[in-house]
Amino acid sequence: MSAPVAIGVIAVTLIAGASLLQVTSTLEARHRASAGAEVAALAAADGLIGYAEGDPCELAATVANRAKAVLTVCKVEGLQVDVELSVATLLGPAVGRARAGIP
Repeated sequence: MSAPVAIGVIAVTLIAGASLLQVTSTLEARHRASAGAEVAALAAADGLIGYAEGDPCELAATVANRAKAVLTVCKVEGLQVDVELSVATLLGPAVGRARAGIP
């Protein structure tokens, strides 16, 4: 195999690997945002109905920080809480949404 062909094969392999790494990183961030939103909503609902001490949105923000995410929405309506978390990625933010509480 000649040197230009070998360099071309190596370059294509590196580009494909870097692309795959970005995609898998974005998928991982999306799963982290979704799971973090679920747990943050449950923590906020616990605060709302008295199982945990503290403001529901502050509890959700604490969980979001531990999930390495940012709490972008925390809306309390009656005995339900809606939360939205965002995780930054190279391909844009990954967003997770969840609702918890007593219907």
